[in-house]
Amino acid sequence: MKHLLLTIILCLNCISIQAQVDFFYQSKSAGDFAVYTGKKHETASHLKIKGPFNQADFKRLTEICKANKKIKTIDIKGITNITQIPDKAFEDCVNLKEIMLPQQISSIGDYAFSYCTSLKKIAWGDHIKEIGEYAFFKCESLRDITIKNALTTIKRNAFDGCSRLTNLTLPPTTTNILDECFKACVCLKSITCHSKQAPICSLSAFQGCDVISCVLYVPQESIQEYEEKPIWATFDRTYPIPEEKSFGHVITPINQEKVSLNIKSPNSIKNCDADLQKVNHLIIRGMVTKQDLKDLGDRLRTDWKQIKTIELNHNTGTSSIPDNSFANCDNLNSIHISKKIKHLGDSCFHRCKNLTRVSLPFTVEQIGDHCFSYCDNLATIELPYRLKGIGAKAFYGCKGLKTLTIPQSVETIKEQTFFHCENLIKILFPKKLKKIERASFMGCYALDSIFIPDSITNLEESTFEDCLSMRSIKFSRNTIKIGNKCFLGCKSLTSITFPDKVEQIGDWAFKGCLSLKRIQLSAQLNTISEMAFSQCNNLRSIELHCTNPPQIYSNSFDAITKSNCTVIVPNDGYSLYLLSDQWWTFSNIKQREE
Repeated sequence: MKHLLLTIILCLNCISIQAQVDFFYQSKSAGDFAVYTGKKHETASHLKIKGPFNQADFKRLTEICKANKKIKTIDIKGITNITQIPDKAFEDCVNLKEIMLPQQISSIGDYAFSYCTSLKKIAWGDHIKEIGEYAFFKCESLRDITIKNALTTIKRNAFDGCSRLTNLTLPPTTTNILDECFKACVCLKSITCHSKQAPICSLSAFQGCDVISCVLYVPQESIQEYEEKPIWATFDRTYPIPEEKSFGHVITPINQEKVSLNIKSPNSIKNCDADLQKVNHLIIRGMVTKQDLKDLGDRLRTDWKQIKTIELNHNTGTSSIPDNSFANCDNLNSIHISKKIKHLGDSCFHRCKNLTRVSLPFTVEQIGDHCFSYCDNLATIELPYRLKGIGAKAFYGCKGLKTLTIPQSVETIKEQTFFHCENLIKILFPKKLKKIERASFMGCYALDSIFIPDSITNLEESTFEDCLSMRSIKFSRNTIKIGNKCFLGCKSLTSITFPDKVEQIGDWAFKGCLSLKRIQLSAQLNTISEMAFSQCNNLRSIELHCTNPPQIYSNSFDAITKSNCTVIVPNDGYSLYLLSDQWWTFSNIKQREE
């Protein structure tokens, strides 16, 4: 019985082998295959050929492949003498799934495998130097390409339309990648290029590829060179080629409480099993992704709560800190940001209540919305000179912040950016600042003075509302409008001189400025809106430079003692003020002494 079973198994294996190779030819000398006239190949799907070959032999092989559209596997690694796959050799072999090439092949001809739409696997030789034009055009099933040795040039459109190509590995010898080589390779996720010198690459080589999500792996020492080349610089993520057995992370103790975590492969922080229970200072190096930073934040909120200081010193990987990454990391005290970082995402340090120190590199260009909101103990932060944008509510509720200089490259301060920074004493604006949005400094109780640059024309609603300690304002010479509630409740203001171009003072603009004694209004002023100077109880002098009385409302100066307030007007407008609606209610209107 055992012998019978063994015999059946052997027979089945023979049948399987026969099914795998149903056409085999052993050439004895070059030219033999060229005169082959057999019929067996006509129904074959698996070809295997060995022995000496010449161009005439290969021409015959091409004829067979063209005639039989059912061919799935071609094994020609055993043929000799041939050094080139001819032009159009296997074109339109639509059922071909796998081919094994001879070791001595040095070039693949134009259109050699074009429209081999089922081709999935190629066993490359070790001496291929050149891949011809359109060689693998529309090979839609090809997923992985790994060429290990001699390749120097990939000609134009060689892999154009390989829509499922996912991974590409090129040897150190690669020097030229020509026009539209990998055009429309829409699934390309990783390129590993072993060349230390970035290959010359056409700007259209990766046309239609997703260079934002595709990871480029290059030699560690060549990262900067690749990032400086036009086409390679378009790849958003450039990492060093991982060494074998180096995936994961390496922990290097510096002292009992300080360690360095060197990331060797993407997304490995989540599964880091190192014992960091006694560590309070963690340095992150190596290859860091956005997911790593999110995972780092998660661990700081859960099992790494004792860590108080983070240094991001990664030199490859993400250039931004994702939204919410470190939000609510209550124990985080200090963070140093890598020079790789350009963008801080929305709410990325939101409610880090014990954060006192943030070191931002000069590379940071954007701070997101709510980025440092409610960081109660953040006392100082030096904003980098390249900074272009500060998001809305970025420092909302930072009660410990005391001084700040806005870089010259910032053009807009967004809505409620410094809302309720209660201890902010001093802020310096850039000379070319174009806009300060509503409530930007509302509730900055300690702010004692401001100097608004001449590039500002309008002050928005509630911009400096409840700045209780503000004693002086130097307006922009080009200010046209003071918005509603702009200085509401600024009870330490004693004197205000408005620039010549101010046309309108909004509702409640200076209401409750209890210490205000003197105001000097502009020659262009046409409207003082409702409640604008209401409850300015100590107002004693109003000096106007406009001949025609500006419009005021019955409550514009509500709750002040008008009999104790002198209104000084131009000589040629004196009678107009006496007869004007509302201004006549001031009992002490005087002409300006010339």
